Amino acid sequence: MSFNLAAILRDSARRAPEHPAVIAADTTLTYAALDAASDSVAAALVAAGLRAGDAVLLQLPNIPEFVMSLHGILKAGGVIIPTNTLYKAGELSWVMENAAVRFVITVAESAGEAAIALQGNGGGAMWVVGEAPAAAVAQPAVTVRPFAELSAHAVPDPAPAPTVAAQPTPGEAPAPADPLAEHSRTSESLAPPEGHSGRRLAVSLLDDDGAVADLEGAPGP
Repeated sequence: MSFNLAAILRDSARRAPEHPAVIAADTTLTYAALDAASDSVAAALVAAGLRAGDAVLLQLPNIPEFVMSLHGILKAGGVIIPTNTLYKAGELSWVMENAAVRFVITVAESAGEAAIALQGNGGGAMWVVGEAPAAAVAQPAVTVRPFAELSAHAVPDPAPAPTVAAQPTPGEAPAPADPLAEHSRTSESLAPPEGHSGRRLAVSLLDDDGAVADLEGAPGP
């Protein structure tokens, strides 16, 4: 098995499909559900034009959609660009220009600034957790869709094998070497969108012996 998060998830879903993989305040995803949702994210990104090595700006706090998106981007062969949810259009524009971003996954509270930045960099596709603000929808070169279209997209049968995402070499893009570490530093900058009451996620993967290895702390109040 290739050692990458998407392949590990696929293997965990095969070995323990009903075991909880993600626990948030109001949501629990089993390995099988997370694997299926991330397959849908991957299929939707590819259908939208994502090619192996393309950058996807991932601008989400600690909510289940972050975990779905991270694995889906990896499965599609994309490069994850984790970004602070408080960045304004000017900061986002610099990131998008240097990483050649055409795809964005964000939350409603950040979508307006992200759409303005994406518009200024030639446009692209954006998926939003929550209701997209008018400032996002108003950008003519930005296609704004609800996140539900990512997580419910039809998947080819059989689902493609997870792809190892190609990471940029130094100087090509400002992508951190470790997206999960960067996420842990920035995810507390924005409260979860309406309907998501907890900031903390419990995320687990199976080790080689089938035991559960916790990757992040327990859900907060």
